[in-house]
Amino acid sequence: MKMRVVRVPCVVVVCLLASAALVSAAEAACPTVVEVCAVPNNPTASGDALLAAVSGITGASWGNRYLVKIGPGVFNVGTTTLQMVEWVDIEGSGREQTVIQGLGSIHGRPSMGDSDPAEGRASEFPGVIRGANHAELRDLQITAYGVKGIENPIAILTEDTTPRLSNLRIVAFGGAQCWGIRTYGGVGIDIDNIDVSASCTGYNSGVTAKIGTSGPARINLQHATIQSLGGNGQDVGVFLDNGAMPLRFEDVKISAGTEGAGVMLDNFHGYFDDQLEIVDSTITTAGGKGIWAVVPVTIKVVRSKVDLSRVGILYDSAVAPGVVFIDQSTVAGSDNTISGSYYALSHVYVGASQLAGGPVSATGAVLHCGGVYDENYVFSTRTCP
Repeated sequence: MKMRVVRVPCVVVVCLLASAALVSAAEAACPTVVEVCAVPNNPTASGDALLAAVSGITGASWGNRYLVKIGPGVFNVGTTTLQMVEWVDIEGSGREQTVIQGLGSIHGRPSMGDSDPAEGRASEFPGVIRGANHAELRDLQITAYGVKGIENPIAILTEDTTPRLSNLRIVAFGGAQCWGIRTYGGVGIDIDNIDVSASCTGYNSGVTAKIGTSGPARINLQHATIQSLGGNGQDVGVFLDNGAMPLRFEDVKISAGTEGAGVMLDNFHGYFDDQLEIVDSTITTAGGKGIWAVVPVTIKVVRSKVDLSRVGILYDSAVAPGVVFIDQSTVAGSDNTISGSYYALSHVYVGASQLAGGPVSATGAVLHCGGVYDENYVFSTRTCP
C-alpha cells in the first residue's frame, strides 16, 4: 500500500492508494484531504486558518481533486469571503458541529426605497461563502449576521458557477435585508437537503436566483426547509427573478411572513421558457401569496399544499398569459384560491384536488376542473369552486 502524506499547520493531507500500479486511476478518484482544525476558544483565528487552507490550494483539477475537511467548531471569517475553488470540495463535521460565520457583506445600510441594494454589486455583497464550479459544499452550517453599519448579510453567493450545495444549515439575521442563498446565472445548480432561515427586519429571501452573464440561473431544489420571516411585508421564501427558473421543487417546505410570498417569479426578460414544477411540497404564508407569478409561465403543483394564504396562486403578468396545473393537491386562499387577470392566465387545470377558501378568479381563462372539492368537502365533478 502506498501512502502520500503532506503536513502544514493544523492541516494533514492523506491519500491511500491500493496499488502503486494504479496510481494514475486512483489519483483521479481519491482526493487529497486537507483537514482544518478549530483554534480553541478563538473563532477568528479558526476562520483565518480556514481561509488560508482553502486559498493555499493550487493545482486542483479533475485528476487532482481536493477535499477540505473541517473539524467541529466555529470559524469566523468576518468581512472576508471564503472563496471556493474548482475541484475542491468543502465538508464539515455535521451542521450541528461545524459553523462558518461572517458578515457576508461589506456594504452599509440600504437607502430608503432601495429594494435590492445587492443587485449588480457582488463585490460589495460577496457572501460568507462564494461558490465555484466542480465543487461541493456540505455537512456544515453557514451563518451570515448583520452589525450596525453593515446590515445586508448574505450566507452563500454564486455568480455564473454551478456548485453543489448539500446537507447545510443556512442562517441570515441581524440586518435590514437578508439572503440565505443568492445566485446569479449558473445552469443546473443542485441544492439538496438544506435548512434555510432568513430573518432581518426589512426584506428576507431564503433563496434568490437571478440572471447572470451566462444567462438565467437554473436551480434544482429538493429536500429543503426554507423560512423567510420577520420582515415588513417583504418576505419571500424563494425568489426567481430575471428569467431564473428551477426545473423542479421536490419535498420542499417554504414559509413566508405576513403579506409575503412563498414563491415569487418576477421580471420577465424573455427567458421563462421552462415550467416550475412543485412536487410533494408545502408552501405557507401568513396572509400573503402562496405562489406569485408576475411573468407568463407554466406552473405545475403535484401532491402539494399551498396554505394560509390570502391568495393561493396569483398570476399578475401584463406581458402574456400563463397556465397552471394542479393535481392531487390542496390550494387554499382566503380571498382566492387561484387568481389572474384577463391577460395573466389563459388556462387553469385542476384535478383530484381541494380548493379551499375564496373562489377561483380568472377572468377570460379557460377553467378545467375535475374531481375537485372545497373546504367543506363539497364535491364538484366538472366545475371549479
